[in-house]
Amino acid sequence: MVKRAYVCPTHPSQTNFSRLLRLDLSGIYISDEFTLPPSLEYLRICGGAATEEFPFSNQRPVEFHKLKTLMFRDVPWVSNNTMLIFLVEAKAPLEVLHVDSCFRLRGTAFWHSLCQHANDLTELNVSHVIGINDNFSNQIVEKMHKLKVIYMSYTEITGISIKTFADARVSEGNVMRIERLHIKGCELVSPDAIAYGRAHGIEILT
Repeated sequence: MVKRAYVCPTHPSQTNFSRLLRLDLSGIYISDEFTLPPSLEYLRICGGAATEEFPFSNQRPVEFHKLKTLMFRDVPWVSNNTMLIFLVEAKAPLEVLHVDSCFRLRGTAFWHSLCQHANDLTELNVSHVIGINDNFSNQIVEKMHKLKVIYMSYTEITGISIKTFADARVSEGNVMRIERLHIKGCELVSPDAIAYGRAHGIEILT
């Protein structure tokens, strides 16, 4: 049985999370009294606010050895340091990572963190994230071999990224072979590039 918990929006720290596997938080304020159980396998946070970029600091050092799915959507406090804590300090074995519309994530530091510490990802969502471009695509093709699904909607990629992903699928090297790509709102991607990607077996959603 999947264990879930109701989170009180006004007093979330009073909820008993001791054996929780899945936690979904939406629109709440997270204070430094809030704790996460190490039993978590799935964590999703949408919107809300927090005291700092890792509001669960009162329980550090942290360990999330079972956390396979981590999703942030429109979370203003998530930064590069937040991700490093989850990936390095907490040693979360992530397979699914969504950081959609997290505007404090940006630059090559974020890319390198992913490529170095999140090599088991099979699904990645970086939609609306600043600085996601063709250089990022080149990095993940070489470093993140298990990725099958990528959400890159409303980013700065061009048709070069599509060609990079498509050519990787037919290469003989140990590289990423993407199966599905979401690129809604990517205005620099031409119809010809989309056709090229689809011809190489990528399901492209626009």
